[in-house]
Amino acid sequence: MNIHDYLIDQAGKDWPALFSDWGSVLPRSFTLWLVNRFGDAFVVLDDGSVRMLDVGIGQFRPVADSRDHFATLLDVEANANN
Repeated sequence: MNIHDYLIDQAGKDWPALFSDWGSVLPRSFTLWLVNRFGDAFVVLDDGSVRMLDVGIGQFRPVADSRDHFATLLDVEANANN
């Protein structure tokens, strides 16, 4: 699996405007890391943990303790398929 096949290019997007309707769900401070082709955003919080904004169901949930942990979890086929 090549993760880049499932991601959109973030360049040229007005992310503050795109996230403006999610202010009640997203924390004030985060770093946008990845965005999949469904529009779901994977963000890194100040503590280094990774969370996913699932725009389909309006949920913001933890997915990994760190970017490295995320990569390890992604290597598990059942996780990658989800």
